[in-house]
Amino acid sequence: KECACAYTLQIPLGSLVEVILIDEGMTFDATHPFHLHGYSFRVVAMERIGSNVTVDQIRAMDDNGLIRRNLVDAPIKDTVAIPDGGYTAIRFLATNPGYWLLHCHLEFHAEVGMGAIFEIGEHEDFPPIPDNFPTCGDWFPSEKKTVDVNFTVPKYPIIYDIIPIPAGENELLPLLIAASPLIHPHESREMSHEISVASSFHRYYSLALYTAYCLSIFCFHL
Repeated sequence: KECACAYTLQIPLGSLVEVILIDEGMTFDATHPFHLHGYSFRVVAMERIGSNVTVDQIRAMDDNGLIRRNLVDAPIKDTVAIPDGGYTAIRFLATNPGYWLLHCHLEFHAEVGMGAIFEIGEHEDFPPIPDNFPTCGDWFPSEKKTVDVNFTVPKYPIIYDIIPIPAGENELLPLLIAASPLIHPHESREMSHEISVASSFHRYYSLALYTAYCLSIFCFHL
């Protein structure tokens, strides 16, 4: 059964995506570390405007060519700071299909909703689920009062109603690693394309994210 998320944003596979994250600087000074799963991105612009800034100000700056993008040798990251009272612009090629989380790496902020999910591509683009991939199920706590420091993965499937994983001792970790989705590297030449060269979708999507990613409107004022 699938669920819907208010912060799920659909992106066609293969798109060039630019995201501008804005911190309006409300309430108190705080720089937010933002992390994107499934991708590395180029940090094409970053600036602190002042103690506070509005989404409309950043939009006007961009319309007037005042956001200076580095499209030649922008650094590659998967986590980046959003300066208080400023913005950070990132770009990536949407070549890795799936659901990928973008979130603040301050745990409390992530817990209260400072994040979003990128749905890259359609379900038919997603890689198949690996055989014997671990799934969620019931968990029965042990009656032991202490932690077994010599704990190992059981050699035989457990008898509870969790879908068993046929892994012997010390075999679970390699199984999980083998089942992990790949993170595709991005060519620097491809990432240096001017946004005007991209399709109208990329430009529109970039502008739409000004509002979606104003950090002060997720769940509370910062």
